[in-house]
This record gives sequence, structure tokens and C-alpha cells, in this order.
Amino acid sequence: MGSTSNSTKNTGSTTTTSATTKHSNSAPTRPSVHYYSSTGDIEKLSNLLNNSATSPDTPDSEKRTPLHHAAFCGSAACVNFLLDKKANANIKDSAGNTPLQWASSRGHLECIKLLVEKGGVDINTKDDKNGTPLHKASLFASAECVLYLLNGKADPRAVTTNGETPLHHASAGGNPQCVELLIKADSKVNAVDNDCITPLHQASFSGHSGCVSLLLKKGAKVDPRDIHGISPLHNAASAGYVDCVEQLVRNGENINCVDIEGVTPLHHTCFNGNLQLTKRLIELGAKIDMVDEMGETPLHKAAFNGHKEVCEYLLYLDPTMIDCRDSRQSTSLHLAAFNGLIDMVDLLIRYKAQINIKDEEGATPLHKASFNGHSSCAKLLVDKGAPIGIVDSQGATPLHKAAFNGRSKCLATLIRSGAELEVKDSQGGTPLHNAAYNGHSDCCRILLKKGANVNAVDTHSSTPLHLASAAGARDTVDVLIQFKARIDAKNFAGKTPLVYAIKKNHSDVARVLIRAGADLDQVSLRSSVDFTKTFGTENHDEIYQIVNKRESSNHEVDELQLALEQQAKEDMEQLAAEKQKLLLVKAAIAQFNSHPKKGIEFIVVNGLISEKNPKEVAHFLLTHSELSKQAIGEYIGEGDDFNLQVLHAFVDELDFSGLDFDVALRKYLLTFRLPGEAQKIDRMMEKFASQFYQHNPDNKVFVNNDAVYVLAFSVIMLNTDAHNPNIKKKMTKAEFLRNNSGINSGDDLPPDFMENLYDKIVTNEIKMERDGNQANQHVEKKGWLTKQGGRIKTWKKRWFILTANCLLYYKTPQDHEPCGIIPLENVVVTIDPQKKFCFMLHSSQEQMKACKLNSDGTLVQANHAAYFIAAANMAEMDSWVQSIKSNIHSNPNFEQLLKRKAETIRGRGKVSTKPIQNRKQTISGPPPTATNTPTSASNNTTNVGSPPNSGGVLNSSGSKPVTFSSTSSPVQQQTSALS
Repeated sequence: MGSTSNSTKNTGSTTTTSATTKHSNSAPTRPSVHYYSSTGDIEKLSNLLNNSATSPDTPDSEKRTPLHHAAFCGSAACVNFLLDKKANANIKDSAGNTPLQWASSRGHLECIKLLVEKGGVDINTKDDKNGTPLHKASLFASAECVLYLLNGKADPRAVTTNGETPLHHASAGGNPQCVELLIKADSKVNAVDNDCITPLHQASFSGHSGCVSLLLKKGAKVDPRDIHGISPLHNAASAGYVDCVEQLVRNGENINCVDIEGVTPLHHTCFNGNLQLTKRLIELGAKIDMVDEMGETPLHKAAFNGHKEVCEYLLYLDPTMIDCRDSRQSTSLHLAAFNGLIDMVDLLIRYKAQINIKDEEGATPLHKASFNGHSSCAKLLVDKGAPIGIVDSQGATPLHKAAFNGRSKCLATLIRSGAELEVKDSQGGTPLHNAAYNGHSDCCRILLKKGANVNAVDTHSSTPLHLASAAGARDTVDVLIQFKARIDAKNFAGKTPLVYAIKKNHSDVARVLIRAGADLDQVSLRSSVDFTKTFGTENHDEIYQIVNKRESSNHEVDELQLALEQQAKEDMEQLAAEKQKLLLVKAAIAQFNSHPKKGIEFIVVNGLISEKNPKEVAHFLLTHSELSKQAIGEYIGEGDDFNLQVLHAFVDELDFSGLDFDVALRKYLLTFRLPGEAQKIDRMMEKFASQFYQHNPDNKVFVNNDAVYVLAFSVIMLNTDAHNPNIKKKMTKAEFLRNNSGINSGDDLPPDFMENLYDKIVTNEIKMERDGNQANQHVEKKGWLTKQGGRIKTWKKRWFILTANCLLYYKTPQDHEPCGIIPLENVVVTIDPQKKFCFMLHSSQEQMKACKLNSDGTLVQANHAAYFIAAANMAEMDSWVQSIKSNIHSNPNFEQLLKRKAETIRGRGKVSTKPIQNRKQTISGPPPTATNTPTSASNNTTNVGSPPNSGGVLNSSGSKPVTFSSTSSPVQQQTSALS
């Protein structure tokens, strides 16, 4: 469910404090010069400075001097005294603020005058985010301070690093006098910041109707759009300001305006549950049946968040909307059931919502409620007539869904309501299979107590014990054994649960099975390697002896365990060395991906290859899949002697013998990304041509490697032409043959060969290798959660994946690119007691190292001090919290991963499934005191990444430049749990 968006911006780029800093008026254990300055105690301050060697410029931990503290607290006497003591008024603190910025931010006019006139501070001095004193005064102070600064030649058009002018700040601060002064001083009324946000956007979101009115009178455009297509009317509607909405509509704004996601102002008010403003928008002409890019109506938005009054009003106006479907074929009832909103479900049913309606996955509202464990909601649906045995497109019943997701309470409710225990899905799996597969021992116990067949088999003849053993779910294995599961049951592959436990390296499960009497005869000699890998790495003879003797008594198992524990101690040093090498390899990969030449030096210095020679380097590049394909392409394409030798060694390791031309070219282009320079591409393709021709001396097509070289370029041209949707006029077969005439030493290549080659490329795209999402290949946990937006308190349902020490979130499970990435580096997880089933991710740093998908498809630095995430229930929240805690780490190389990821996303161009933006239009409040310590969030979202790699070469006629670009790799397929 996509939430609504807001063109709102934290202009905290000029914020003078961070989340961890504060001006405190509480007395320290030992009173300091800073304390007396901040309290305005001029007598004690003078005594301390006059009777000690303390400097008036002594900095505190944030590099703030006594003059900073006095200016912040407005003690003109202390400011004057410190200036008399020759305190430096131009010293900047850790955020780049002078005392003048602090005084301006608090509206202390006398202090401002002293610092400018006596202290000689530059009135346009800038902090680290280019914020000037006028920016601070415009947001936080009185019109008198703004007027004084303007009279002192403060620049009214000064911009911060985010592009905000003082007028942006004054509009957000809501002081019409400051707005008017700045406009008179020639501040541009329609100025836009880096995100195309205008002062009118700021005033509208903050609800300052006086500023909105003044800006419109002074010529502000009523309908500007930011980079997300969001208008001031969207902002006012989202924030709930009726006066601002009416003013904007009266001045000509379209009441049904849409942003780039198709979201209208009415979507916003319905999502937020603002009934009063919803009614007013409709009175002003808002259409209630408009859909956004997700196909969602205002009714969907209201139902998703459980706003009954808004839903009832919309249905009163148009009852036929009750079963409107979004782009996933979900109705409002699906969304309400998914979130367990029982009152909303009851309301929608009363308005005749179809209770058995199916979405694109064939799921009914009962499936949705069961999957998320909403037992009361599921019971209501059943009581209202929902068939308890209805199946989705995978043949799964609601009971399958509850079992799969470990919803024990809902599972019990469904069983009490008559759910069938032995019904099988399209893979032949029963609900018990689903519970066992995911290790939900409590669900298994409930099902077995109610009579589920512990030895049921699926289409592969695998039992629940097979699945639990393969998953390493020891508690579940214990439960299944207690209920007489067949220990040595064989599936169609002839394998027992013990074989899978050993194969998957689940030593604890294997020991449980052996103690329960698992037949060691089923563990072949060939499997003994897996067996020893599971239990230990040395003393194989003793383990072989137990395996070969087929002795399974508890006594022998105990002896085996003791021997293995002894060996484990002896292996500690070896394992530590292997771990150290693994860390070095990871560091080398990160270094190479960032700076290839430095990476190679790192590899050599740390002994990851025996010596720096081309063959060793080439072998390393070919055998480590985590290396950036782009970096490999850039490195081997360089013209230095050593790089050229590496290129030749690299290609020499590739065997093209007996391969068709197009197959060989495909194989070659999977090992790197073509670089952007024509000379580099030329060298790389020339080596390919030479290697292919040399490996296929008996070919009857090419008379020399020059023909291979030219045709390789021509095929890449054809591939780009045929599969680039932006190229409307495609190259024909006749044109392809004509372009390649005479390239075979003056002759044409065989027509049959060329026509067949054309068909192969046009029907089967050459997938140029790109850096894939390596982190997403090993998923530890995934599922739906609800995430609070960054700067406005709305919630969005997102598909989360926990993998490789990162938390990624997507709009849908089918999306290939994440909306955002949260690396779990130095992150703290805490439960939020104020919100139901909610936990918080935060960091001791000013901001978390996270990134999000921008409107142009690039990843940019996210702007969060914390993330608030809600689960469907307590058990699910606890599970996520524990899983995330186990993945928290310290990873200094994440920036390189982010950079590579951003480059690949940008190379793809703008994606169609971008996250709905959620950007709060609140400029940071006043600098913190002991009772006011807001967090600072920089909004300097500089795009990372580069344009798609391309390079120009000449076509066969030697004249027309050709551009080559990489394409995305195929979607990875999931493998079976028992593979």
C-alpha cells in the first residue's frame, strides 16, 4: 500500500546543532567559563577570567567558545565583556557557526549589534551548510533582527548548500513581516531550492496562511511543482490546513492536481483521516474516483489506515466504489484485512464488499488476514461467510498462510472454525509442511495435536521432517520426532532427513536425528565429506570409522561429539586465519571496486596473490564474483603496459573453443562491463577477436581475426538497437547484412550465418554484465512491515529483506530495485513503547548511513536520524528485532557498495516503481537548550553514481559513431530448499 507523498523539505542545512549537542544551563560539577557565559553571570565570569589563565576563546567539546554560549543565551553584558577581553568573534564551532549565527537564531538583537559593530563579524558569514545569519534570523527571530541584518548588507539571495534562500526560511517560520522585508530587499519570491521547492511550498506545509496570502500577492506562482511533482496544495492538504487550501484554490490551483505518482490532495487527506478537509476538498470539486499510479483511490488510502469516518463518507457519496481494485487487484477490504483493522473490515462488509474477491495472487481478504496473523479479523471474515478452504493461485488455503508465517493464534482460530488440516497446495504441501519449512515449532505442535499427519508427503515425497532438517530448525525437528515422524523416510531423491541436515551443515539437527536413531547406513561414503564438514574439519579417520561401521548408539555418538569438540579447539587458529583471510579478501574487493589500481596493490601487499604478475591478477579478477564488473572493465581496458598484460592474461583464461560466435561473445561480455572510452573498448574487443579466432582454427566463416573484430562491434550495435525501447526504428535484417558487407577480407560473410546471427541477437538479448545486488543473494528474513516516512508522520507498507548485514525495503516483492538501503552499521534497535508493535533503528551518529531511491532512479544519501518500523503483532516485531540485532556490524566499506549500487541504478535510467516521497516541510527549530534538543537532519542529497557507461567506435564504413551501453542482468531464480 503506497502512502501519499509530500513536497516537504527540512531546510536543516543551516541547522546549527546536531542531535548530540546542546547548550545546557544546568551547572556542571565544576563551573566553567562556558557555564557562566550561558547563564549570563557576568560577575563570576569576570572573576574567573581575571583571576586565572583561562582564555576567553577556550572551546568546549563542540568547539564553542564562551562567546558562542553568551550569544546563544542573549546575555549582551557577557558578549560585551568577552569582546573587551579580546574574544575572537569570528571563531566557528564544529558546525561552522560563529556567535553571530547563534545570536541570530535566537533573535537577540543587542548581541547581534555588538558582534557586528564591535566584534567585526562578517554579516554574511557562512556555516558548514552555507547558512548565513540572515537565514537563521529569518527562520527563528523577529523582523527587527532581519531588518538590522538587511540594513547591514546581508545578502537576501544567499543560498545554502540545498539551495534555500532566507525567504524559504521565513516562509517556513511563518513571519509575514520577515517575508515582506525580504521581498522588498529583492529576494526572489519564486526561488527554488535544489529540489525545486519554493517559499510557497514551505508556507503551505507549515500552515502559515498569512505568508501564503502575502506570497501570492507578491507574485508567487500558485502551482509550482517540486522534483516529485508536488504542489503547495498537496502540502497544505497533507498537513491539514483548510485556510491555505482555500487560498490556493481561490487563486487558481487545480483541486485535482496530481504529482508524478498520480496522488491528488484528496488522497492525502483520506490517507491521514482528515474528515473535515476531505469534505471541504470535495465541496471544492475534488474527484473521489481518481487513482494514483498504484491504482489506488482515496477509499483505498483511508481503508489502509483504518479511517472509518472518511471511508463511510466516501461510500455515502458513491457506494459503487466499495470493490474498486488497485493495480494489484486489491480492494479496500484486502488492505483492511491485511492490517487487521477489524472495525474497518466490519464497515466494508456492511457496505456489501465482496468477501471472496481475489487479488492478482488469487488471495482473498481471509488469506491476507491469516498471513499476518490477525485472528479476530479472520474469525469475523469466516463468520460473515468467507469460505475457510478457499485457495489462492498457488493452491494455498488461509491455513497454509498462517502456518507458513508462524501465526499460531490465527492458526488455532482457523482450525476451530473448521479448516482442513490435510489439504495440499500446488506443490503437494500441507499446512504442516509450511510450518516445518519455516521452523515454526509452535504451529507444528498445534497442527499435530489436532491430528495433522506428521508423515504427509509433498510432490517430491518429502515429509515435514525433511523440510525442517534442511532448514536447520532444531526445535521443529524435536516436535516432529515427539509425534512419531519417520526418522529415515526417503523422498523421491532417495534422501533421508539426516542427509539434508548433514548437507546443509546443521550439526545440531544432525545430532538430534542420530540420537533419535537415524540410520547411518543412509549416509554414503561420498557423503562423509559433508558429514565431517558439519561436525569438524580434522580427525576424519575416526569419523569415517563411525560412518562406515554404521554404529548409531548414543554412547558412540557421545564419543564422537567429544572427539569433535577436542578437534574444534585445535582448529581455532586455522579458523581464525581463514576468517582473517576472508576479511582481507572483502577489504581487497571493496578497495578494488573503488580504486582498481590501489586494490591490486592491496591484494599483492596482503599476500592474496603470490606475486604481482599479470596471470595472478587476471585469475583473481575472474574468480571473485563480488568484484565490480565496471571496475574490472576499467582496469583491464587501461593502456599501461601492466594493464595490457593483465587484459591478455584475463582473456587467455577464457576458452572459446568450439563455441558459436554469439555464444563466445556473450560469455566474454559477462566477465566485465564495457568501459566508456572508445580506445579501451577497442583494445578489449581486439583481444577477444584474436582469442576467438585462435581457439577456432577450423572455422569456415572467418578468414582472419579482423573480421571477428568488426562483426563483434556490429553485433553489439544490433543488440543495443534491437533491445533499447527508446529506439523506435529498428535495424532490419537487410540493413544488418548490408552494414557488414565486405568485412571478411573484402568478401561477405556467409548469408545463412549472418541471417541466423541476426535472429539470435534480436530474439535473445545479450545481457551485458552489470554489478548485481550481491547483498540480496542471501536472504535471512523477509516480509511486509510498515515504515514511517522520513519527515512527515505518515506510514508506508514496504516489503523488507534482511540480508548481508543490510536491511532493504521495496515497494512490492516483485521489484528488482529497493526503495532504500539501511546498512546495519553501528545501529541500535530499541522498542518504541509509544507505538504498537513498533521498533526504532537509530545511530549514535548525527545521521544513519542509509540511502533511498531518488525520483530520477539514483540512490542518494537518506536523511534520517532514525527509522520507525511497525510489525503486525508482538511476535513478528520480536522476530525482526532479534534478526536485525544479529546482523548489526561495523562496515567501513558500505559507501563503496552504495556508490556501485547507485551507478547501476542510474545506468538503468528512471525506474517505474519508485517509492512515494515523504518529505516533511519543517525547517529545524531553534537551537537546543536543556529542554529543547531537536535532531538535525541535513538534506544535502548529492546524487552519487554516474551516467550509463558508453563508448563510441566506428562502424564498418568507418564514419558513424556508435554508442554501446550495459543492460541489466536476468532476474535471479529461487532454488529449492532441498537442492
